[in-house]
Amino acid sequence: MFENLQVTPDKMTAFAGIAISLLMSYTPGLNARYAALSGDWKRMIQLGLIVLAAVGIMVTSCQGWYHFVTCTPANVENIVWSVIMAAIANQTAYQLTPQPQAVIEAKQ
Repeated sequence: MFENLQVTPDKMTAFAGIAISLLMSYTPGLNARYAALSGDWKRMIQLGLIVLAAVGIMVTSCQGWYHFVTCTPANVENIVWSVIMAAIANQTAYQLTPQPQAVIEAKQ
């Protein structure tokens, strides 16, 4: 089923963005503390984690630890665009996921 699945920077960073959003929404304890933050702090934390994931993709690839992408200037540009797309996916996923009761209470 997944034999022909190609792992691209776009897919990796979008997955990271959605996974970060789900972790912030559903991890007990973390979700309530996160919900109590202002919207600006939430966006900055999630963007920072997405950038960290993108840097991790480039570092692991350039060091030869795992081959996500080749180390070329074109792929660095692809990663930048991937971060933008992941940020959009992240914010969309966070807005669409149902909120646990602890999150609703923390926002009140």
